[in-house]
Amino acid sequence: MNKSIQDTFDAISAVFTDINRKDKSFELTNTLSKKLTQQELVGDFYKTAILNYRGYVTGEKKIKENLYTERIAKSILDNDLLTVWKCLVPVRTNHFVPEHSKECECIISTNRKEEILAKLLYRQGDVGGLGKILDYQTPLKRKKSDSYGKIDLLSYNEKDNLISIVELKYRPSVSDETLLRCILEAYTYYKLLELDQVKQKLNDENQQANLVDSQAELVILFDEGVFSKSDGGSEKNLMVSLDSSSNFEYPNKTIKTKQYKEIKGLELLNENTQLYKLCKAILKQEEMLKQIQFLMLKRSGTQTANRLRDKDDKDSVEYYEYCTECLEIIKG
Repeated sequence: MNKSIQDTFDAISAVFTDINRKDKSFELTNTLSKKLTQQELVGDFYKTAILNYRGYVTGEKKIKENLYTERIAKSILDNDLLTVWKCLVPVRTNHFVPEHSKECECIISTNRKEEILAKLLYRQGDVGGLGKILDYQTPLKRKKSDSYGKIDLLSYNEKDNLISIVELKYRPSVSDETLLRCILEAYTYYKLLELDQVKQKLNDENQQANLVDSQAELVILFDEGVFSKSDGGSEKNLMVSLDSSSNFEYPNKTIKTKQYKEIKGLELLNENTQLYKLCKAILKQEEMLKQIQFLMLKRSGTQTANRLRDKDDKDSVEYYEYCTECLEIIKG
């Protein structure tokens, strides 16, 4: 049954109530005042601040079931909120732009390290455990006023004949976004992507994909963290900053990413967790989605000869070739 926009607001409001944060539901009031369409409302839900809440629900016993991520995932399922993603449809007629050519794209046209890393992966071409990178920063907007973001990376998993919608999370100070936010963002982008256009791009580039049978997967791609010098930062950090004398710079202490800690420390993707059940529900809801992978990006050991300065000429980095390690995979 199709939900009305009021039904969707009610379901979202219930999520705030279920985590004892009804006081934060002013976000909904602000949204209501904008008179958004159902597509606009659902397309922006992954940006909701509560999805990045960490720790335990205030006033509740400090057990795994009361982690914000777990309670929110459960509430999304209990209130049938996930079904409203069915309303999302692509709005852009052409996702691929010619200026993304390897020959003409300037890596240092940005000072955002995540975007620089996406470009480096695109230039590398084939990334071990991920596949061939087809595009980066793939646009989803139809018009400038649309609020939709861009897909960090599109790749082709030849082993499983899957088109990969990749959500890359990287910050030099470590990414602190929750897996819940990452999953819903990747799922939203999948719904806004015209998959047949990607299949055609594969065909044009002679990847010999079975275009009739090709399905898709969501990939959450992140690093383990940033490492101090004593913890092996010179071998582990994805990009190493250089000082004015070209000496490596390291953080004072090792910090692990939120995504890594939620998988390895909190074990939030075990089969008995609500987050795992949410992933399974997404896969059940989407006929063309075969799996969700959680990949850790690592250096492959091969150092490039290039050193880059960012757009503002403030930070010089040395970069490497990369591969991935699969930490978890959830199949439909």
